[in-house]
Amino acid sequence: MKYSKQNINSVSAYRTLFSTNPSNLTTDASRAKAALEQALDTRKFEIELYWKRSTYFWIFIAAAFGGFGAIYERAKEGSDHGPMLLLISGIGLIFSFSWILVNKASKFWQLNWERHVDMLEDLVYGPLYKTVLDHDNSRFTALDFNSPFHFSVSRLNQMVSYFITSIWSAFCTLLFGFA
Repeated sequence: MKYSKQNINSVSAYRTLFSTNPSNLTTDASRAKAALEQALDTRKFEIELYWKRSTYFWIFIAAAFGGFGAIYERAKEGSDHGPMLLLISGIGLIFSFSWILVNKASKFWQLNWERHVDMLEDLVYGPLYKTVLDHDNSRFTALDFNSPFHFSVSRLNQMVSYFITSIWSAFCTLLFGFA
């Protein structure tokens, strides 16, 4: 089933979609509340799926690293394991690159539902989710491990996926030249 994508670029255009009376841009309160609850639940679900998918990829990538290490140790003994190392590196590269794509797709849908929450929350209980309270100690200092900072954990996860992909790319490049 194909969905109809609607590019909404204003709060009034968004609220028109949920209004029971399009000539009046106020939204029916019970309808807005139900939509907000659905958006919050779906956002939470997308975040859970994001981390489940990341765990899935970590398991396969860790297994590939383990297999690569085991075969590499045997190769140091003198037998030719170049093709097997290249195969394992290729598998690691495919899984790590797929991890990047899955991270990006998951983040897209998470942000989609966060935007729904942003549009609906004012109608139900005000700007709760888009308001960040000022924290006096929210400056990043490398020496103070207990200080809070507003890192995006999903962005850090994406950076790790790019790093792992570059490692597998280097392995494949080195092995391809020697195999």
